[in-house]
Amino acid sequence: MLFGPAYKGIPLVISTSIILSGSYIREGVPFAFNRKEAKNHGEKGILIGAPINGKVVIIDDVITSGISVNDSIEIIHDQGAEPVAIVVALDRMEKPNLISSMCDTANSASNYISSKYGLPVISIASLENILSLVQKNPDFAEYAEKVSKYRSSYGIG
Repeated sequence: MLFGPAYKGIPLVISTSIILSGSYIREGVPFAFNRKEAKNHGEKGILIGAPINGKVVIIDDVITSGISVNDSIEIIHDQGAEPVAIVVALDRMEKPNLISSMCDTANSASNYISSKYGLPVISIASLENILSLVQKNPDFAEYAEKVSKYRSSYGIG
């Protein structure tokens, strides 16, 4: 099943479920997502969608500090399910400023999460990809300095 963290992971997990259910898999692909705050009307509570069980892939837009992914993993474990992978559109390759001061700040948040939980973090693109593009492609050269500054301020490497 799929899980999308609030808020930007919600349309991604719904869209992915629709695509997989319609094209590749005979049975529907169940999905769930969380809200940042509980509601006491409509579909009450924090969790929406299918019951979270079995093997779960987390789908989100970016991984920055790792907090959203870490929270998602805790939700999945609390439901008795097993997170098996994290898929993000962009890995910002930032230093983890999350969970504890024992984080290795020379490593990215995605690598920290991957090693902490033993899960693959799969990204469509990374800050390294973007930096390479703006440095090599004259059409994007005007952004090279800004992306480099961003990486030196927040990123690894």
